[in-house]
Amino acid sequence: MAGDLKPLGPTGKHVQLVSRMAEAAGTDPASAADAGTLSQEAWSEAIRRCRGCNWSSDCARWLNTPARERRPVPARCENQVFLMRLAQDNTNDAPC
Repeated sequence: MAGDLKPLGPTGKHVQLVSRMAEAAGTDPASAADAGTLSQEAWSEAIRRCRGCNWSSDCARWLNTPARERRPVPARCENQVFLMRLAQDNTNDAPC
């Protein structure tokens, strides 16, 4: 059973990955936190999911691929649903 445990990745690296993935998805976690649509608990949980994700090395490569527009979060990302909801919340809260 102990052999099934996977160590979590470095926190700082994964904070950057989640932040960059949020930016690629067209959202800004800091603005969402300021607007009250992102709690500290939800942000911490997103970082924890990323730290345990098996796709993080491919994630970095995906993020390093140039893109000029917002793009959908890949299905392999452990935070896909979280980031898509956050982007949607930010879109709904944007001034007209």
